[in-house]
Parts: sequence; C-alpha cells; structure tokens
Amino acid sequence: MSGYSKRASNSSKSSSRTEVVLDLPTVSKMLPLVQRIVDELMAVEQQHGHLLTEQESLDRNRRNLSWPERKRRYDIQDDINRAERGRRDLVSELETLGISVIDPTFGRIGFPTIVNTKPAYFSWQPGEEEVVFWHFAGDTNKRRPIPASWKLDTPLASFKRK
Repeated sequence: MSGYSKRASNSSKSSSRTEVVLDLPTVSKMLPLVQRIVDELMAVEQQHGHLLTEQESLDRNRRNLSWPERKRRYDIQDDINRAERGRRDLVSELETLGISVIDPTFGRIGFPTIVNTKPAYFSWQPGEEEVVFWHFAGDTNKRRPIPASWKLDTPLASFKRK
C-alpha cells in the first residue's frame, strides 16, 4: 500500500516493549495532545538553558559573589535537577504514546511508521499546524513532504506489534 502502513523504529532491538505502528489519520488525531506536551517540553528546555547559563556565570564569578549570590550558586543545582526531571517525565509521556523525541531543542518529534518496509517517522515540530513531513529512521535531517496519495489512502487501524 504505497508505503503507508506504520511501525516503530528501533525494530531491531528486542525488548519487552511493544512497538507502536501509526497511520496518518491516527497521527492527526493525536497531534493536539502531542502539541501540548511538546510545548511544555520546549518551556522546560528553555528554562534548563537559562539555568545552565546562570550557573556558568555564578561559577565563573564565584570569588566575587555576595552572600545571596553564593546561596543561589548552591541552590541552582536543585533547580537544574528539577528541570531535568521535568524533561525526562515529558519525554517519557511521549514515549508512552509510542512517539519519539527526535530533537528536544527544536521540539521535533517522530510518530513511528513504515515506508516501503523500512522503519520511518511522520515528523512534526512546533510551528507546523499539521503533520506534513516524514523521514526514515536514522535519517532525521532529511524531512520529506508527505505525498498527497498517502492522504487519500483508506486509513489503517493503528496497531501494536511485538
């Protein structure tokens, strides 16, 4: 079927985890929830970056810090750890849905699929209103437009494959 049925990547890894295979209509229905999770992930990523920058500045100037700044230097690691836990939780939430985080910095995620019997992803990132790209697993830098014929195919039921 014109490369339309879907399967998760990492299929060569044997694990007890079930691989999710998604079709385009299912991905479109999942997108609003995924967008909210990715928005939270992007906010945590931004916060984490600011905290690391602040920590670097405090460490660089550690000999000239006032007492409140010294206290902040010791406390900032807790904030960094909290942000990292938040990131792990959000990534885990996406993985529970069968979705992979392809690039956390840009919020690019992949919905597992199969194209021409090869593991692939439907690709989405913030700023895109719908899923209009795909790429093969392991080839994350080459996003291809989804062919119009895939949008016309009869939807397949999503299923899980062991």
